[in-house]
Amino acid sequence: MSKDPAAGIDLRSPTADEMFSVLAVIERAFGEDVQPAYAERELALMPPGRALAAFDGTDAVAGGGMYEFEMTVPGGPTPVAGVTWVGVLPTHRRRGILSAMMRRQLSDLHEQQREPVAALWASEPEIYRRFGYGNASKRLNLKVQSGLPFVPGAPAGSPGRMIGVEQARETLAQIYDRARLARPGFVSRSTARWDSILDDSEQSRRGAGSLTCVVLESGDGYVLYRTKPEQHDGIAAGKVTVRELIAVDGAAHAALWRYLLDMDLISTVEAWNVAMDDPLPHLVANVRRLHPSYSDALWVRIVDVVPALAARTYASADSVVIEVIDVECPWNAGRFALDVAGLDSPGVVARTDRSADITLSAVELGAAYLGGTRLRSLAAAGFVDEHTPGAVTRADRLFTGALEPWIPEVF
Repeated sequence: MSKDPAAGIDLRSPTADEMFSVLAVIERAFGEDVQPAYAERELALMPPGRALAAFDGTDAVAGGGMYEFEMTVPGGPTPVAGVTWVGVLPTHRRRGILSAMMRRQLSDLHEQQREPVAALWASEPEIYRRFGYGNASKRLNLKVQSGLPFVPGAPAGSPGRMIGVEQARETLAQIYDRARLARPGFVSRSTARWDSILDDSEQSRRGAGSLTCVVLESGDGYVLYRTKPEQHDGIAAGKVTVRELIAVDGAAHAALWRYLLDMDLISTVEAWNVAMDDPLPHLVANVRRLHPSYSDALWVRIVDVVPALAARTYASADSVVIEVIDVECPWNAGRFALDVAGLDSPGVVARTDRSADITLSAVELGAAYLGGTRLRSLAAAGFVDEHTPGAVTRADRLFTGALEPWIPEVF
């Protein structure tokens, strides 16, 4: 247990008996009431030892937690701490509690030699840069008009079949695992995680219908969605909200979208979390009817530079010395040599006294880690300094991934 001098409260891991009250506080911080079924699922995902709570006397007033994931990075899966459950009661805002919790999480990961990388979804993006998190992936948001035709020659794909979500669980997990190993950003799913993904409680429905599952007969893809029937002046104008669409190849992807867009009594298909390089814009005859927009998705924090950079592969053979500025995690500050022997090979990473080729902060290093955020773009914005001519271009080539990072779930 530790006393934070700024906040004047106790920060510690809650006991098993305190976990429900901590979760209730976090839900209240987000304006929600904790429901028993939801609490049961969440508590199964979060062991007390992975949670952190702030106590004012005996009362929990804030909390945070870290799921234990494997996340796919360029080259394959690596351990990542999925930061979540972060909230502070309105009565205890602006007292340094959030800052104390975030710093404690990072120091615990480092001192206990846990995951060398942390990742989160930000409820308010401006918060997390100050703790060294960089925006490592984005999501495409689509509001598609039903019946939108494909261009001539687009793949037709195989038909699908509707299956109860519980009966389909094993099939869904098999398809998901095939997809996750190829795409940076995907995380592993335990049984408890699948319970959360397939949750069909009234709280999860939010006024829409039950969770529907369609699996392609080829076994190469599935879609989870909810339908909300509506009528405008007696004309059917229902809405489909996509929970998750996973396909292992282009034909499966096209077949699932064709199914969604051809549903009767539906006017709009909404998908609020699609990969930035999703091929749907190339399939449809009129891309303007996708009504696309985009927003931030994963924010990544490098907790320990050497094991984090050594855990992924790189897109070219090169050697670059990176100087890292890291105020929140001073153990990361310094110069690191990254030596890569060949295309799509892991790097050898070590501290060095050699002159830096580029200098950046932990924010930019986290942003570039999954291969989607370009170092050259960050340099153009003034956040990466180049000391050796051409070094930014070389480093950018090293870090860039073959696929845009994407995570199909919010945690």
